[in-house]
Amino acid sequence: KLGLDVDPEARIFVSLGRLVRQKGVDLLADIAPWLLSTFPKAQLVVIGPPGDGFGAYAAEKLDSLFSQNGGDFRGRGYVKCEFMQVGEDIKFAADFCLMPSRDEPFGYVDIEFAWHGALLVGAQAGGLGKVPGFYYIAQNRENLGRLRRELKHAIKSAMSATSTELDEMARSASKCRFPLRTWQEKLQDAYGSLVSTGTVAANPVPAGGAHSRAAEAEDELGDREFLRQELAEDELTLRVRSRISADSQANIIQVLEDIGTDEATKYEQELGCKWSVWLAQRTWNVTRVHWLVAIGYVMGPVTETLLYVVCTEWGLRGNIETPDWLPSSVASDSSLDPMSMSMVLFSTNSLAFAVGAPVWAAVARRAQPRHLMAVALLLQVPLHMSIVPVPPRLNLALLLMFMHGLVSSASLLFVVFNFMMAIQPDASKAAIRMGMLEVCRYII
Repeated sequence: KLGLDVDPEARIFVSLGRLVRQKGVDLLADIAPWLLSTFPKAQLVVIGPPGDGFGAYAAEKLDSLFSQNGGDFRGRGYVKCEFMQVGEDIKFAADFCLMPSRDEPFGYVDIEFAWHGALLVGAQAGGLGKVPGFYYIAQNRENLGRLRRELKHAIKSAMSATSTELDEMARSASKCRFPLRTWQEKLQDAYGSLVSTGTVAANPVPAGGAHSRAAEAEDELGDREFLRQELAEDELTLRVRSRISADSQANIIQVLEDIGTDEATKYEQELGCKWSVWLAQRTWNVTRVHWLVAIGYVMGPVTETLLYVVCTEWGLRGNIETPDWLPSSVASDSSLDPMSMSMVLFSTNSLAFAVGAPVWAAVARRAQPRHLMAVALLLQVPLHMSIVPVPPRLNLALLLMFMHGLVSSASLLFVVFNFMMAIQPDASKAAIRMGMLEVCRYII
């Protein structure tokens, strides 16, 4: 009926439902070639309409897979990326239901397949995990490489299970029941325990509370546009299809980053600034403004070293006049002991950093990023005093070190604000990028 080979030993994986990011369809499309190549007895059926850019990506990848490699996978795959009325025969024929969902409120598809004897292979996320199957727990839902590895591991476990084990699990799956009254009782007990322990208040939130807070935020923002409008879903879908048609090997992250670069370039072109357009473009697959910010952050110790040398030289000259507040044990003969000088300068710089870090963090919650970074850049102007021929004074040296501490405490703002859209919520990507920058910074 679906054009699959009739093979009693075949194990059929079925994915049924909307092709959207929530369902993890991009992961399914990425591992499909591996699944069919690694397990000759595996067959794949994917049915469902695309609902967003991720769905368009999956549809293009799967269509491309079976159209270009039809000879290799002939009779082992069926893809219909549109709505289709599915009867019980497909559910009875399936060995596994593929559901690599990033999130699932409850999930009915897994129950339907379980009652027909099919086991679930996918993520134990949200409402999934309530029927027998082979699951993985996503440690980082934004790390595509890790999600693919976890899904592959679950598939390997399913394919390595014996027929006896699968039959026993299928019988258990067909007997799963979820009585509504039992759920209501458990939910009421959970709410009761929270209220009794004081974890939550017994009184509900007043009606309109959330809306009033949103209205206050909107009034505070006014007519200023803080974030640009994202692409409409239809437009994003068209662009994803176009990118995949041009390069079938591209992954979803590359596709979305390319689309984002195009949009950023177009926005800057509308503003008419050639430098902004140049900075918005990419070199070696990284936005140029990110390169400049990273280089500036990594080269920070060079500035710090040069400034420290100048301030030390000012402090060690014999004609310096030490201030009255400096203890006589530190200063002698109107000059500073070299070791004491180093301690004073280092302590001043550290004190300024300790003061500046929480101040920048607090201001970052209220000020727009571009304003905050502009102020941080303007504070670097006094540091250029070190190249001006002025009479050396300890007070001046301490002032420069203090200003440097304040400015250097804001250096991470540039890295975070410039990388935040590329990193998004993926903590592992943020850790890797910051680790590489820190290594380079310490080497310099």
